[in-house]
Amino acid sequence: MAPIRRGDIHPQNAGDDWQIPRIIVPLQATEYVIKHTWGWGRKHAIRLSHSEIQHGRKGKGGRRLDAGTGLGNSTLTGSIELARALGLLTIEEDNDDQGRQKRYYLPRLKPVAEASQDAAIELHC
Repeated sequence: MAPIRRGDIHPQNAGDDWQIPRIIVPLQATEYVIKHTWGWGRKHAIRLSHSEIQHGRKGKGGRRLDAGTGLGNSTLTGSIELARALGLLTIEEDNDDQGRQKRYYLPRLKPVAEASQDAAIELHC
């Protein structure tokens, strides 16, 4: 019996027939921010680096607390900007020190007044 070659199991063009929808990637970044804000009981924006979102946040002793999103640099940058454009994330940037730029992330919520107006409109339609 001949050995199975890698191309026999997963051909080079296997992924050409389907593509991951563009919305899934910004949802991964948004879900990670939600996990580290609301999931841990925080109501304020948290500081996250690209490395922390990619590979997971570090705890005491330098150990990773989770696996992160696993997205690449350019994919992560694009997904965060798309999440911001879609209104999923609020991002505050602290550029006081150009060598140490800080980004604070918070999932975006509708103000209570707008949410109640939207609900009232839906009820009357």
